[in-house]
Amino acid sequence: MQKAKKTPNIWQYLTQYRKESIASPLLKMAEATFELLVPLVVAKIVDEGIAYGNKPIIYGCVGLMILFAVLGTGIAITAQYCAAKAANGFAANIRGALFRKIQTFSYEDIDNLGTGALLTRMNSDINAVQQAAIWYFTNYDEENGKYDKTNSNGWINYTLDGNT
Repeated sequence: MQKAKKTPNIWQYLTQYRKESIASPLLKMAEATFELLVPLVVAKIVDEGIAYGNKPIIYGCVGLMILFAVLGTGIAITAQYCAAKAANGFAANIRGALFRKIQTFSYEDIDNLGTGALLTRMNSDINAVQQAAIWYFTNYDEENGKYDKTNSNGWINYTLDGNT
């Protein structure tokens, strides 16, 4: 009886981009933290600034919110960059491995599988994997502190059980 070949671990294609794949979700969490701090600053403006007419507190808190906005934007851009770099490299590594595997096929194997199917695997399927990787790296749900099951732009908040 012939021993079955071990299926390669898909994460091996991401090892080159380990820093980016770890940094992106962490940066998204930092971005969410800055967004969640804004209501606390607004509460301070209302409670201590407006209630007592204390303009220095109001100006300081507004400056703090501007700082949070600038930092949050910079962190979001960096997170997207890291996610794109990791996902593109991940897809390129998978595509390269798939190409090397296809090169080992005989002409008969290629005829049986069909060049169209092989091209689809090389392009469309790998692009879908790349988009899934980007989604995973950037889809942190700030409200729940976990990865959201919705689309990446947040416009459609439809969960897997059908509830919005």
